[in-house]
Amino acid sequence: MVGTFCPPHAGHHHLVRTAEDRCEALTVLVCTAAGELVAARTRARWMAEVHPRARVVRSVRSVRTGGRVDAVFTSERHGDPLARAFGAEHVCVDAERALFPVSAAAVRKDPVGCWDFLEQPVRGWLTRRVAVLGADPAATTPARALAERYQRRGGVWAGTRWVPRCERAREEHAARTGAPVLFCAAGTARAARHLWLLAGPQEGGLPDHGRKVVLRGAGPAGMLGAAVDAVDTFLGESWGLDEPPGGRW
Repeated sequence: MVGTFCPPHAGHHHLVRTAEDRCEALTVLVCTAAGELVAARTRARWMAEVHPRARVVRSVRSVRTGGRVDAVFTSERHGDPLARAFGAEHVCVDAERALFPVSAAAVRKDPVGCWDFLEQPVRGWLTRRVAVLGADPAATTPARALAERYQRRGGVWAGTRWVPRCERAREEHAARTGAPVLFCAAGTARAARHLWLLAGPQEGGLPDHGRKVVLRGAGPAGMLGAAVDAVDTFLGESWGLDEPPGGRW
């Protein structure tokens, strides 16, 4: 298999599993692309985690030195020239995208709408991490309330989670298995976050990364409303998967 997998989605994984069922050995070549926003090594790591039985490489030379190539699996009807380049048979799988109506371009355009087509490694990378910075309960209470507010929206947001401070392992698990946004109660500004909600005086200093929003409002309800507005605005902006210069991958 050859592809950019930017990012990999359910259609890609179906193609890999189909090839694994029909082959003695499968090599997945993860290609680089001009102006790529997700490094090839990251995409290769995602594919290797989801498909430990496959040999995942980032070099055509690695494919050619790995033994003969009998078949090239694609989901494109025009995959014949690629197969001929390897001196192999072309096996086309679900070219109509009937089983999994998704594409990498669709994921890049609307990650939230395609969330159910993504595996855990990609979800963990994409999840927008929002930290409420302040001393307890100024951080913990809003983080929990924000998660509950988004859960009530239903759909993909029903799995929204929040995590207490200083629990990195729990945070990573929640990011990989939850909704597109994760709320974190933060006592310090050391960890990397996409958005910081400043809930009170910051004795430990301000974060030097990510966007910062000072929460202001009349009482807890007003501050929660301000926080939801800030998060919604942030989620409505770019997710870092815009089309690269020169066109589609």
